[in-house]
Amino acid sequence: MGGVLTLCGLALMLTFTIVVRKLFSWQVNGDNEIVRMFAAFSITALFPWCQLTGSNIVVDLLTSGLPARKNRILDQIGSLLLGAVLLVLTWRTGLLVLESRASGAFSPLLAWPVWMFQALMLPGLLLTAINGFYLGLSPRAMTLRTEFFLLSEEVE
Repeated sequence: MGGVLTLCGLALMLTFTIVVRKLFSWQVNGDNEIVRMFAAFSITALFPWCQLTGSNIVVDLLTSGLPARKNRILDQIGSLLLGAVLLVLTWRTGLLVLESRASGAFSPLLAWPVWMFQALMLPGLLLTAINGFYLGLSPRAMTLRTEFFLLSEEVE
């Protein structure tokens, strides 16, 4: 929910900025920085839900002709790889947070501490890694996700 609400807030702020820039030749100071910092948080906050529900982009051009069981195994392998990559990314982002805080890095226009926004990315990255391992190691979870994904397509 935090990721969705943040994106909605950013959309409202950008709309306001565009309108006042065109009508009054004024703009929100640091709007570009605000968008970059909060968008990074919102995107990483949405990763776990997308991975867990199978709402992420699936490229099945080469595997669409395979039986469902083999596709599920490939999905499990992909989830394990995603979990491993996201675990490394979480670790490296954590190191970046520590380095940014130690160096006192601030955004150029607003002078906001950069490390706080980097730290906001950590829970989403870690939860996505956990989801990847969960889906990769639990055949039942992958089956449930596939059923959920197919059910949501039927509803549309």
